[in-house]
Amino acid sequence: MPLLTDSQIARAQSVNLLEYARTSGCELHKEGRDYRIKGFGGLQISEDGQRWKCFSQNVGGGPIQFVQFMEGVSWADAARKLLSLSGNVSTYRSVPTQQSKPKMFQLPPPSTGFNRMFAYLLKTRGLEPAVVNKLVRDKQLYEDERHNCVFVGKDKDGVPKYAGLRGTYTNGQGFKGEVSGSDKSISFCIHGQSDRVFVFESAIDAMSHASLCHISGKNWEQDSRLSLGGLSDKALSRFLDDHANVKHISFCLDNDANQEENHGQNAAATFFDKYSALGYTADIQIPLSKDFNAELLSYRSRQALHEQEAEEEMEM
Repeated sequence: MPLLTDSQIARAQSVNLLEYARTSGCELHKEGRDYRIKGFGGLQISEDGQRWKCFSQNVGGGPIQFVQFMEGVSWADAARKLLSLSGNVSTYRSVPTQQSKPKMFQLPPPSTGFNRMFAYLLKTRGLEPAVVNKLVRDKQLYEDERHNCVFVGKDKDGVPKYAGLRGTYTNGQGFKGEVSGSDKSISFCIHGQSDRVFVFESAIDAMSHASLCHISGKNWEQDSRLSLGGLSDKALSRFLDDHANVKHISFCLDNDANQEENHGQNAAATFFDKYSALGYTADIQIPLSKDFNAELLSYRSRQALHEQEAEEEMEM
């Protein structure tokens, strides 16, 4: 079967999700500025029909990912289904009067000190000080007035266009979100100079992978590490457009083995097929635990246990 062209992919992604859901028999309910689909709990579609998010499973994206999620088909099959319907449902351009003006992006004001952020990232999350300090120096990481960690995404000219937020609660169950007006195609990235990029669902997983490399004595700064901010590959597509030198992609998404469906690894397999077909050398790195932060914390626990055992032997 022939590969999809860029124009075909763009046309598939232009299908309005609200119209597609209605033609598929879904019952939509307006809640605030967005819509929810009856019977799907936390599944939400944006008011302009461009994006969707299932909060209960932490997945989302655009029209192609929506069809994958709802019908359990491959990325290519989802795109082809949307292409077959694109003439029968509205596109984004057909409903301009329903779209609100884009929100201006502005980074939240910083806190007077970063103590809460450092305590959370170094102690609770087990990250390496070298990794955290470099990102702070590069103005990609700081603590805001509400004591959230702010993960800044910059465009190729170094201008901030995205900011992810993470609460500093020590139980790890705090607030997660994004600053209004953030450009999801930019996202948070630890930039390197090599031809390889590691791809993660979250900024903390990207930093955890860098920390593990630093601990093992490797040069963690040579490769790029990109956070998707979920399971949409919009940020990866933009990153590759802006970094023509990158030829190798390592997908390091979550391993949700204890759930009914392993969305992280399903997405990794889909992305592997998609970007391999586009000519990239790709591989999948599966964490033994849920994600790479869990891998890092597991290492820290083993390290602490070994140190305790060594101290007890010295006292004997």
